Formats: sequence, structure tokens, C-alpha cells
Amino acid sequence: MKSKTKFSSIALLAAALTLTAGTAGAAPFASQITVSSTSVEVGDGLTIAYFINEAGSTVTIEVLSSTNTILATFAGTATVGANSVVWNGTADNASGAAVGAGSGRKVQITAAKTAAAGWAEIASNRSVGNFGAPATLNTLFAGFSGRDVHSFDDPNSPRFGIVVSSSSFSVPAHYGFIPFNPDLSVYGGGDGLTARVMKHPADPLVATIGAVTSNQATWGVEADPDNSENLYVFGQGLPDVTYANNAAAGSGFADLTSISPNAATANYRGGAVRTIASVKFAYLASGNSTITRRQIDGTNQILLAPSDNILGLTAANLYSREVLFDAAGNLYWVSRFAGTAGAGNGRLFRWSAALASAAVAASLTEANADWVVTLPSTGADEVTDAIIAPNGSVFLVAESGIYAVGNTSDATKTITLTASEKVLDFAALSGGFVLGPLGGADMDFAGNIIVCENVNEQIRTYTPGGNTSVVVPAPSAQAFDIVLLSSSQNWEMYK
Repeated sequence: MKSKTKFSSIALLAAALTLTAGTAGAAPFASQITVSSTSVEVGDGLTIAYFINEAGSTVTIEVLSSTNTILATFAGTATVGANSVVWNGTADNASGAAVGAGSGRKVQITAAKTAAAGWAEIASNRSVGNFGAPATLNTLFAGFSGRDVHSFDDPNSPRFGIVVSSSSFSVPAHYGFIPFNPDLSVYGGGDGLTARVMKHPADPLVATIGAVTSNQATWGVEADPDNSENLYVFGQGLPDVTYANNAAAGSGFADLTSISPNAATANYRGGAVRTIASVKFAYLASGNSTITRRQIDGTNQILLAPSDNILGLTAANLYSREVLFDAAGNLYWVSRFAGTAGAGNGRLFRWSAALASAAVAASLTEANADWVVTLPSTGADEVTDAIIAPNGSVFLVAESGIYAVGNTSDATKTITLTASEKVLDFAALSGGFVLGPLGGADMDFAGNIIVCENVNEQIRTYTPGGNTSVVVPAPSAQAFDIVLLSSSQNWEMYK
């Protein structure tokens, strides 16, 4: 992902994603919003039920028209867990005027909180214990080498979605990707450790690719922008095949289909999927100074040909780590380092949507890039990922911490970052978390940054703190109509 969301958010938000208990610094938000009836009469109202994840919040409920005009606004309750409010059908849920008849009325709930500023850790799987005794990831999987992470947001899920992390650990049963709950407990059924099975292409494809070797590794994870239940997995040494997740293996993850777009000689480190002029493409960060662009067919198969390297950079030994797009279609490319591994000087480039959509082989150069952002020149710090927040803020994720680069609205940017742009210093946080040169990151809908690292085999979530306000719409199935009184009721009223 790096930028996709199903939620509306205001400012940079933070959340600890669990229903059962609040976490210091986390933002409150609603989920599982339901209405008691999809058809009510003018002035009758209905009951609105929802869950709240965090105590100490203020809750505002709004009823909207089908064109998003606000028809009613009133306060809700803010108890952790299940809540319900009886709405009397008026504009203020008191003695105001009744909301008039109309179809497609919608509910949205805003939960807000004021918290201390400053980044803090709010979730970690250093000690995973949701299915029994606490255990670390490397104990569960005999090796977890996190390379990338992707957050799927779902307002109808009790746990608000799923987080998926890829791992390149070369033990066959532990190479691939593993799902987590957004609170970073391991996702799965209620059957204990047997549910904690890492999914990998070898499950359904042993006959196709044979034994998994140390040269086969999953790196990037990306959702299909047209269908978030399709998951693209990028890596090295994998064949060009499509495979479906195996529900029998116990992950509880069968609703996602994984696509592996890799030729045997490819070294994909990350990627993005984008539709341009009705044609869907995969943009793959592969090799040094390379963005491999391939077409995706109607079955979500990434085609081997045609295959173009649209980068034309002259700098030597730039390590291609990630590709992503912002909402306007500008293309961002992350280089882990310049020179040799461990030398630092990682960079972020951006090209305009016009150049990206019209790109041909070697057409994207440093000279026509709108952005060239470089890590501080001191030290061996390397870039591992980039994130685009829902509000357009751009972050560069490095081994040592996270830098605030700017906003997608910035037309041009040529800078070398300094310590003042580092908003999160991993070494200064609890446990001395060090991302390492290979880990990845993502942002969930509420503005938390999720990072996975392969050195200590951990995933953690960090919140920026401060004032938060999260707007969550009810699912479309909860839209309702307000109708006029029936003729029989009119007769009863006036006879």
C-alpha cells in the first residue's frame, strides 16, 4: 500500500487497534456501525450501534443525505466496546425539527481525543500471546525476516482489518507472508498455534517450483488498487505463476489471492500497481537503478513481456528498493543506498504523473525528476521504504528512524535531510528498535506507522500522538430511507 485507505481521516492520526482495552497515546475510533432499521418514518428515528476501541473519547454522530449533506448531528456515548444511541429522528436528537423524508440516508461517527504530542510505541509482537502463552515471532516460525508490511483497513471487521508482512527467511515453511491483526497479534482461527502458519508459494505450487531455496525470497507486498482482496507479492527467484492461498493450512486468510510476478532471474524488492489509460501495470523495483514495468492481464497475471526499464539514471549502484504512487499519479522511487551497501546516501525521487504515464524505456532521469531527497551524508544509514499518508504527508523510512520529507502538494524538492526532519528515532524508543537495512513500513488508516524488521524479527507500530479525530462511515449496507407516514397512519392521527 503505502497510501491506500478505506477511511476518512483528519490530521495525522494514531490508533491502537484493539477493542478490549485502551492504549496510552492511541486514538479512539468507531467500527461495526449498524442501524436498527433500513426504513423509518419521519420523526420516528432508530437505534445506532457501534464499537469504540479507546476510552476517554468524545463521539459525534452525523446523519447524512445521499449527497453527503449533514442532516443531523448529536453526541454519542464513548464507552470502550459496544455502544448504542437512540436517535429520535430530529436534527439535534432533542427537540429540533424532524429530518425530512428521503432515501439513502447514511451514518458516520467521529471519535476524537487530545493526547500528549510525541511519538510512542503502541503495539508490538515482541511477545505474541493471543493464542496461548506469549511467544516471539522467531519462536513461532523458527525464523522471521520481515521485508515489507501492508495494512488492509476494514471498518466492518471487529479488529479493523488485517496487516500482512512478507518474510524472506529461507526455511521453506517460513518464506512468504504472514497475516497479523492490526494490534499485531498473529491473525488466525481459534485453534491455537496451528493457526499461525505462514503462507508461501510453495504450499500449492510445490510441483511447479520444487523446494524453496535461499535464493527465493518474498520482499514487497501490495494490494490491487481495484480490489484490495487481491494481494501482489514481489520477490526474487520466483516463477511467473498465480497462486491462491490455501485455507486448509489454517491461516484463515483464504479470501486473499496472491500473485507472484517474478521470473527466475528477477530480484524484485518492492512494487506498485497502477492503471493508466485503462491498462493495468506492475511497476517493480528490481536490481540496481531499475523500475521494471509489466502489463497485468484480466486474470491478474503479470505478463513477462513487454518488459521495460523506465529508469534512465546515470548514477552508479543505486539500489532499487520501492515504487509507489500518490493520489495524483506522481511516481516515487526509493533507492536504498548510493555506491555500495552500507555506504548510506539513500534517496527518494519523484516524477510527475504526466512523465510517469508516458514513460518509455530509460525516460525517467534525475534531470527531469521533480524531487530528489537524500539522507544525511554522515553515517551508513540506508533507506528502506517510503510512506504517503492520507493527508499527503510523505515520510522516508530509514534504518535509524523516520524522516518527514514534505507533502505531495510540494511541486519541487531537492534537499539533503538533516536531523531536524527525523520525526522518529528508533534508537531512542523502547527496546532500542533498529529497523535494519531490509525492513519495510506502511501507515494504517489512522496514521500509525507500522514497521517490520528482520534483524530482531519484530513488527512494531508507532503513533505520533497529539490531537486526533477519526471519521468512520457506516458500511453501505446500513444506509436507510426516511419515509412519509402511510395513509392509514394519517387517518389514525386525525380521526
